[in-house]
Amino acid sequence: MNNPAVTVNPYGEIDDKYLDRFLSELPSTPPATYLEYLRNGNGGKLKNDIVLLSGKYFCSIHEYFGLFLAPAYLSLEENYKRYRNRVSKFFLPIATDPGGNIFGISLGDADYGKIYFWNHELEGQAKSLTWLSNDFSLFISSLQERSLSDLDQILENDDKDRLRDYFLIHHLALEDVDEYGRSILERAVIKGASHCIKLLYSKGAKKRNSLMLARRNARFFEKHKEIVKLIEDIYGTG
Repeated sequence: MNNPAVTVNPYGEIDDKYLDRFLSELPSTPPATYLEYLRNGNGGKLKNDIVLLSGKYFCSIHEYFGLFLAPAYLSLEENYKRYRNRVSKFFLPIATDPGGNIFGISLGDADYGKIYFWNHELEGQAKSLTWLSNDFSLFISSLQERSLSDLDQILENDDKDRLRDYFLIHHLALEDVDEYGRSILERAVIKGASHCIKLLYSKGAKKRNSLMLARRNARFFEKHKEIVKLIEDIYGTG
């Protein structure tokens, strides 16, 4: 797999007995290339995380799941239990995007080993699943390096001092939106950048859809519950 690891075993190395027990609960054994990733990285992040489809940006990988007890929202076992009835018992969730959508490996006979993207907003519909690759190794090797703008890097690092300077240097308008129509505050909420959120609020940033975005992320990421509380505290619950 041509995609170097940035972090390995962030919540501990894999336990062989735990792995064997988990595999016994699955309808079939996952591909060897995925098991190799688990044994070597167990939820670790890889350098490249941008997914292209037909040569165009499609989405990005936010977190990989691993076999550990905590945090539960990143547990491979917990996510399999969560989605086996919502998607399929033959769908093994392996990662998530920033919006809580799921990347998974098929364990079914007809398409064994293929990688799919599951869109939770289309749950229950046939088009909720998008094919991405024929196997895990090809998928990982196809990921592209993220090219963050200066503003994205600031929000990614939750650096309020750099954000304050960025406004002054670039004469940035508080309600400027990106190509997806999201304001700077909404982007900060998606990143979970609490210090930047407080700074933007102090400057008079409008709430727009920030609470909705925070609540949506909190359904999938434990740490975003703090962002929901922050938005509710400073903007209200309405």
